[in-house]
Amino acid sequence: MMKRLFAFVLCILTILPLAACSASLENTQTAQNAAQKSTAEQKESEKNKDPYAITKDPISLPAGTCVGYSRVDITPEEYPIYISSGMTAKKALDPLYITVLAFSDGENAAFMVATDLKNMGGAFYTKCHTAITEVTGVPKDHIFLNATHNHNAPSANSDKVENIRWQALALKRLKWAARQALLDLSPAKAEIGIADTTGFAFVRRYICEDGSLQGIHHKITTGSPAISHETEADPDLQVIRFTRDGKKDIVMVNWQAHAAHAANDIKDAVTADFINEFRTGSEEKYGVQFAYYNGASGNINLSSKFPEKKAVKGDYREVGKALVGKLGEALETMQPVELGKVGAQASTVKAAIRKDDPERLAQAQICNSANEANRDRLLDQYGFQSKYEANYMVARSNRGSSQELAVSAISFGELGFAANSCEMFDTNGMEVKSASPFKMTFICAYTNGSNGYIPSTYAFSRGGYEVDTTYFVQGTGEALAQELVRLLTNLHSAS
Repeated sequence: MMKRLFAFVLCILTILPLAACSASLENTQTAQNAAQKSTAEQKESEKNKDPYAITKDPISLPAGTCVGYSRVDITPEEYPIYISSGMTAKKALDPLYITVLAFSDGENAAFMVATDLKNMGGAFYTKCHTAITEVTGVPKDHIFLNATHNHNAPSANSDKVENIRWQALALKRLKWAARQALLDLSPAKAEIGIADTTGFAFVRRYICEDGSLQGIHHKITTGSPAISHETEADPDLQVIRFTRDGKKDIVMVNWQAHAAHAANDIKDAVTADFINEFRTGSEEKYGVQFAYYNGASGNINLSSKFPEKKAVKGDYREVGKALVGKLGEALETMQPVELGKVGAQASTVKAAIRKDDPERLAQAQICNSANEANRDRLLDQYGFQSKYEANYMVARSNRGSSQELAVSAISFGELGFAANSCEMFDTNGMEVKSASPFKMTFICAYTNGSNGYIPSTYAFSRGGYEVDTTYFVQGTGEALAQELVRLLTNLHSAS
């Protein structure tokens, strides 16, 4: 009996520690599970905490004349990615941005959006324009989507998977930036100034009037006497400075020159081009918030056969650095202007498509359909200047007889802004500026669409790359300029 009792007690003493150990392990496991769950929930919460998330709640416009500013990074997050000019980027040298300025008079608002892209056209542009209206309520006619014409930006029209993912990123951040600009609206005063960039020899021209190759290929500030005044880029660097109590000043810059760009010597990287040097240098030196709007910057390239060496390596950076100094010159000339009613008008110009000789078109089609090994031989055989001349000839044949080209204008007191969707030549841009009734007028090309080169009548008489590759007949540039002046005049009369 005693033996049995002893065995029972021994069994109990053995089981109790095991049970306690099991309970302890169970408690430990429960605690670990809870900790893991908490960590997972925290990670999920952080994942869902989107810095670019927005609501569509209405934003009330403050009273009086106000200006708002925002900027958002749209640098691709995945590589490789297809970029403009037929290149693929494997990395980013510097960030790409969307910069948004909002104007308001208390009743109406308008957006001036600048994108570090080659163009704002096609389906991507349409989505961007529509999205801004959806999330802000600002009507389409009150929105400029301007491209800095950066040749090293992701292609906004590519249907490659990586580009589609980037387009979704850029679109989402654009919507966020548009609302932020409205939320940043503050009472503002404005001043205007101009700097002269004559002697800057980086116009994107591959051959000059005297047959030399000096338009783009020599160092800054040496001048380019071989280029006549009539075909030289507009030398005026136009600047608008907004001052707001308690906030950094905003500087808007407009320049009508097609500068040497990064694509001349960088083939595998994303970069904001000379704009990066201009933007970062200006903000650091002058303590401002910067926004650049590309102007009517087309000019004559008398040949379509481009020299093998197009520019001095790194030249695009020197362009940006030099412009920082020119901005300083403009800031020393500032004169006040009145801000007032925000107005906007939009229209279209019916442009006839060029018709090519049927035999010549057939030759272009033969060249285009040939493999790469035979293409150059066929281009020479048929007397085409380059593959671009043949490509655009075929493209023109698929465009019908005419096309409606969008033009639009925005006014803000004594300031005027005129937009077209093409690479308008600088001479036509100067025509608009000189005829505009506003104290200062920005010409915004590459805006609200993308329809290629629009050579001036003078350029048509000279020929060359832009003339060979434009879709439209002679006189289209002058027609666009005339319609822009009409819109600006209407807005000025209504203000």
